[in-house]
Amino acid sequence: MSGGAPADPFADFDYRLPRQLIALEPARPRTAARLLLLPRPGENEGAAFADHRISDLPHLLKPGDMLVVNDTKVLPHHLALQRASGAQIAMTLIAPLAAPDKRKTLWRAFLRPARKVRLGEVLRFGEIDLCVRARK
Repeated sequence: MSGGAPADPFADFDYRLPRQLIALEPARPRTAARLLLLPRPGENEGAAFADHRISDLPHLLKPGDMLVVNDTKVLPHHLALQRASGAQIAMTLIAPLAAPDKRKTLWRAFLRPARKVRLGEVLRFGEIDLCVRARK
């Protein structure tokens, strides 16, 4: 890639998800939670992912299978930030980071739309100024 802005590493994760599909609380009972089954490598080439329930897990696992548990946590806070131009930017806080200056707080966050935000740009949240310090 030559010249231009760096590619957005989160572009593949930018999609619209209907609100009714977002779980706001754990499934009751917990064994009713949804489970996505991926086809085994080398078997059923072209097979689609399959929806199941956690209660199906004992019948689905075979010796040598790998079980991947997603225990990620995202703070459920979307902050509305404002650019100097007046344009709105949405920010989701992910995790606090160690700051060399204890008087300042650093956070890893997702911005939307991230491509439009420049390194060093100051975004406003009420009376608070937030500076974009790094992009990954």
